[in-house]
Amino acid sequence: MIIYMILRFKWKITKIDNRNLDIIKDLQWHIKKISNMLLYDIREGKEKIDISKSLNIISSKIYSNYRVNNWHSNYLHSHMLQEAIIGVIGSYKSYISLCNMYEKDENSLKGKPRFPRFKKEKTVQEIIFTKYAIRIEGNKIKLSLSKSMQEKYEVKSLNFLIPRKLRKLVDFSKIKMIKIKTIEKSGAHMLHFDVMD
Repeated sequence: MIIYMILRFKWKITKIDNRNLDIIKDLQWHIKKISNMLLYDIREGKEKIDISKSLNIISSKIYSNYRVNNWHSNYLHSHMLQEAIIGVIGSYKSYISLCNMYEKDENSLKGKPRFPRFKKEKTVQEIIFTKYAIRIEGNKIKLSLSKSMQEKYEVKSLNFLIPRKLRKLVDFSKIKMIKIKTIEKSGAHMLHFDVMD
């Protein structure tokens, strides 16, 4: 039997240049729009989710539809779009599971489950970069961006310097995922590294 251990590291970035900050805000906005549109399509019955099956996101009709027909997806790396869709479907599946529990025994929950909420403009949106979008060059982490983002901001990637202390703690060759989330009060950004060991 093989046991995998997921290690998580949080790295708070307080100094970030304006271009990177604009890119992060833009990515957060596009992810929110995709998430809200998909949630709306599910609620209105335009997209059907079979909760009994696990979803192969790349071959799913939902991913194909949003990749081709939704202009917001042009600004998201393909793996970022996949993670946004997986997040919405996960919320919907949880909602259906709670509804089933409630139907069997109304006292099992505090109240009737509500359909997942749409993300408001001020909602802090997490950005997920999978291992396919992460490169390490020297003392920099480079996070891949879509061609539309590259052209809009005249950059090849979203780049962050890696402090020496962090290089000692994290084996960057094993990073599986990086999540960026803004901390509202301080305006700082938190990077979460998921490292598989």
